[in-house]
Amino acid sequence: MLGPIAEREIVAVPRRVSSYALRSAFLAALLLVTTTAWQMLTGTQLVRGVGELARFGAAVFQLLVPLQWLITSAYATVACVLAVAHEKERRTLSLLLLTRLSNLELVAGKLFSGLLNALVLWAVGVPFLALLTLLGGISFGQVARTELVSLASLLLCAGLGTMLAFWRERTLQPLALAAVAMLGWTLGWSWLMGDSASSLAAWGARVSPWHALWHAMLPDYAQTSLQPLGAYVGFCVVATAGVTLWAAWRVRAWNTNQEPRVAGADDESPAAAATGASNAPARSRSIGAAPILWRETRTWAYGRKVVLVRLAYLILFGLVFAAVRQVPALGGEAIVVQLTLALAPLAVISLLWINAQAVMSMTSERDGETIDLLLVTDLTGRELIVGKLLGTAYNAKEMITLPTLLVGYLAWQGQLRWETAACIWLGWLVLCVFAAVLGVHVASHHARSRTAIAVSLGTLFFLALGVAATMRIMVAFAGSFSFQLQPFLAAMVGGGIGIYWAISGRLQSPALLAASFFCPLATFYALASFLMGHTLAVLCSVVLAYGFAATAMLLPALEEFQLARGQSPEGSSQ
Repeated sequence: MLGPIAEREIVAVPRRVSSYALRSAFLAALLLVTTTAWQMLTGTQLVRGVGELARFGAAVFQLLVPLQWLITSAYATVACVLAVAHEKERRTLSLLLLTRLSNLELVAGKLFSGLLNALVLWAVGVPFLALLTLLGGISFGQVARTELVSLASLLLCAGLGTMLAFWRERTLQPLALAAVAMLGWTLGWSWLMGDSASSLAAWGARVSPWHALWHAMLPDYAQTSLQPLGAYVGFCVVATAGVTLWAAWRVRAWNTNQEPRVAGADDESPAAAATGASNAPARSRSIGAAPILWRETRTWAYGRKVVLVRLAYLILFGLVFAAVRQVPALGGEAIVVQLTLALAPLAVISLLWINAQAVMSMTSERDGETIDLLLVTDLTGRELIVGKLLGTAYNAKEMITLPTLLVGYLAWQGQLRWETAACIWLGWLVLCVFAAVLGVHVASHHARSRTAIAVSLGTLFFLALGVAATMRIMVAFAGSFSFQLQPFLAAMVGGGIGIYWAISGRLQSPALLAASFFCPLATFYALASFLMGHTLAVLCSVVLAYGFAATAMLLPALEEFQLARGQSPEGSSQ
């Protein structure tokens, strides 16, 4: 009924082994978080009655619901973007536009192809959350409301990702625009509502996914009205239909109205560029001794529309700056925790953008079929890697410098000590280097662009998500830290295995193995030190762990550069 595109994708997607692995990993993550919280509860106190079980069930429910909402929404966005990018990567989108398929069949088919695994992932979590009602503290009504909000959110994210993927040529741009749009929309309502604007709370539950989710998690006795939730679901359905119809209307204009680029067209008049005629010789520019860095910094290697992403990031930075200014100068540990919660979304988006920029700097050469030309020149692997890393730092300069300036502003205002600001600056620099090196490393060891993007962004995203979940568990089940190390050991081992699988690729290195298991352990120690107010311990653990991981990935590439080729048998299997 949806057309051949949707039927092909729906039949083919469930047969992929990776889809079963993803569902199993998601279910294992939910089970691991629950068992970790249970071990922390039983390790710090005695469970003597049903009341304590009910409080535990409510606390775990409030921990798992945002986790499921964030994972399914992010996966729906990435899956829909990569579904369209796959056609552009294989250059089959133009062939699809020449067939008898209607625009709506094409757009809806790609939408459902990316949405299918996200829906299955969402469905996996429904019975797990329903089992928590056996502990007490939550009802089936709460589960139904939260799952409905999560379903509406992932539907909107999928529609937005599909529209942006058809609109933009590069894979990086729709991913960044979708992430900034959803985060900016949520932070914008948080800034408008604040603490005293209670009149806007109902509107926040109607249009903001985060506020609608927290409204749905309220107990049944605290639900005064379900109209905000119904309005939010209706908003998501209407918005998804709107962006889908808009994409169906504009898909041919976006993907067929592209004239071949003429050499020197930027220097000629529009008429001469349109006809291909050139009355004057093209100006030559001196490349210098670093051609890779020159291309990254002195040309529009990733298109002129990347300015839209930077503009969206500036808007997001403005929202975060407004939220930070609302934090009162409480002093001590309380101000650090509140500022961390305000700065964390900006830091995560910045690291994801740096990582995606590094991945695209390598995959763009392969997709543009220029990597063969680079490999036959006298350029060394060291020049290529260093040029790409420095180019990534230049193209992501706003994402690196603006958070740094914001921390300096907070120190100047007296909300942070200058020693704390210096530790944040050094730790932030190490994390930026780690994100860039991770992107270049993963892109060098995966032949397919969408595989490299998914693995690299997925590694960084789940690493940040694991940090957030660990902090939430520590705060919710506060107690002696001696009881917290044992239940987190399983999470550290599982995280280390996942990181090693993601970053090892074709390179089996003992240093990468050590870094994969050292990062989760150091992250746990950094979180424990952060909650106890030991800033220097946080800095040392972050610098040692992620600095060592970046070095373990970078040094082999500088010594002996290896690139996965799309035509190789190994690359074809990915």
